[in-house]
Amino acid sequence: MGSEMCIRDRTDALSMEFLDTHTPKQIDIRFDNEVKYGNLVTSSVVVDSQDHDRIKTVHEITSNDEISASAMFIWRQNNTKGNN
Repeated sequence: MGSEMCIRDRTDALSMEFLDTHTPKQIDIRFDNEVKYGNLVTSSVVVDSQDHDRIKTVHEITSNDEISASAMFIWRQNNTKGNN
């Protein structure tokens, strides 16, 4: 699986509005167990901390109740016109 696909899989749980207004500043991904064909796969995300310039999200992919992969993203808000 390519890194682009891994990142997309982890961010699917976030709203399009959030993804349009934020950019990852740091990404840490850990792979624990291979997802096997036919297994039930669940993706979850939790906003762990949030302040003006730093939002941290923690993502987990589970398969058959075991963590298959986890990721931590630090996000920065995109500068928008009139919001520098």
